[in-house]
Amino acid sequence: MIAAHLLDENSSDHSLQSLSIKHLNAPVWKDEWKPYEKSLKDLTYLPKNFLEPLTKYNNSDVKWTNLLELHLIPQLKNAGLMSLYRVEMENLKTLAAMTCHGIPINQRLLNEWERNYQQELSDLTNSFTFNPNSSAQVLRHLQQAGYSVGSTGAEVLSGLHGELPTRLLRYRRVGKILSTYLEGLRAHISPVDGRIHPRYHQNRTVSGRLSSSDPNGQNFPRDTDSLPYRQLFCGTWGLLTRLDFNQLELRIGGHYSKGELAKVYHEDRDIHDNTGERIWRKAKEQISDNERVVSKVTNFTALYDPFDSAIGSVKLQCEASGVPISWSDARSVVTDFRGTYPDWWTFVASVIRQVYNQGWVRADSGRIRRAPGSLSNFGKAGPPPADLRGFWKWAGTVHEKPLQELLRSIVNSLVQGLAADITKLVGTVIDKRLRARRLQSRLCCNVHDELLIDTHPDEAKEVARIAWQAATNPPTEAAFGFTLGVPLLVDISQGETWSDCKKNKKKENKLKEVYG
Repeated sequence: MIAAHLLDENSSDHSLQSLSIKHLNAPVWKDEWKPYEKSLKDLTYLPKNFLEPLTKYNNSDVKWTNLLELHLIPQLKNAGLMSLYRVEMENLKTLAAMTCHGIPINQRLLNEWERNYQQELSDLTNSFTFNPNSSAQVLRHLQQAGYSVGSTGAEVLSGLHGELPTRLLRYRRVGKILSTYLEGLRAHISPVDGRIHPRYHQNRTVSGRLSSSDPNGQNFPRDTDSLPYRQLFCGTWGLLTRLDFNQLELRIGGHYSKGELAKVYHEDRDIHDNTGERIWRKAKEQISDNERVVSKVTNFTALYDPFDSAIGSVKLQCEASGVPISWSDARSVVTDFRGTYPDWWTFVASVIRQVYNQGWVRADSGRIRRAPGSLSNFGKAGPPPADLRGFWKWAGTVHEKPLQELLRSIVNSLVQGLAADITKLVGTVIDKRLRARRLQSRLCCNVHDELLIDTHPDEAKEVARIAWQAATNPPTEAAFGFTLGVPLLVDISQGETWSDCKKNKKKENKLKEVYG
């Protein structure tokens, strides 16, 4: 399944049976077992007459897995994907171990939060004289209250002032917290050990980034003052170690493009200060807090977007961060941002030309990102010119939103995919070193560029050292055959809960002193 995904990341079905049918014309063997599997849900034992169909089903799984490997490995070799395949297969073991180990949940605190939010939801429900879950009733009461609106979406309510829309928004927020984040989490807590055991997937994103389910760890909300959600996650022995890569995607962008973006990191400068000095034309000491927010938003929002859509995205994200900005200012910010990192945009232009000319591009880890469908879907603009001035002129002629989204996604995949591959590699290295040293501590969670280690207190310093050394010196040369062109920076912190780790974040110079 992993091999098939590396060979065709745009396919949405990588199930064992589907792949066997697609590549080997296999028969449908799983349907024979389905009636028995359904019956088992109501039984507490395995009847003897189930053994024969179960054995047949399992034997078929083994047979077709073996034949698929024999069929797909030569294709991986021909595509130059064997090194990445080996890293994925090693990481598979680490992810399986993480799922088995799980993450302890503070159920006492979860119970308390559920009671509080259930009471608030009940009070809010009783405060309405209409059904707040009925869009038609909500719309009618808003109009009767004097609001000139045609819909009841969150974006509409957020733009209204007054007690009624504020109460409606809070009702929806409390309902979401209860159903998705609290009751949703509880549904996945094992009654055996009081932990959640997320399942990690290596073949569900086109970029190669990990996803997870049961529960979806990538969707855990960040802490807020009203809901410090990550206080619920604790350690088996009362301690967690958190490893968080610092601006990993921006650093990968510097690795690919060299130039000013890489120079910032080699000189250990702050990327947001560097961008801010250019777009605001003032020294970093003179940049206000709101201006710095705009700088950060621009770095993360406009990096992959050479089209006019970047202007609206920056404006929207700034306003979402509480910093209003005009269209003209957003346009000026984006223009100056693009002028700050010309080498990056030269790289972006070369990637887009490759997409037009050959239909695919390759990350330095070997991962391939293919354009889905025919190249005729790329519109009338044709590939961009090689020179940067011509590239910007070309970008101004591309107005098809699906095409813009596709090209942004492919550029993003090169960066995000390499960042994901490095994170997987680091997780595998940490897992192996913990086991080689016969430590009790274990990796227990991976959310994007962040790793959590369930840490025994007696091993705290050694675990932090292992994590820091693996993350700042990942073996990319041995694994993928390339050397990173920028230094990596990580935040290592420890605490009783995931939230506490965030609060206890150490500075990089202190980490070098302790763990270097």
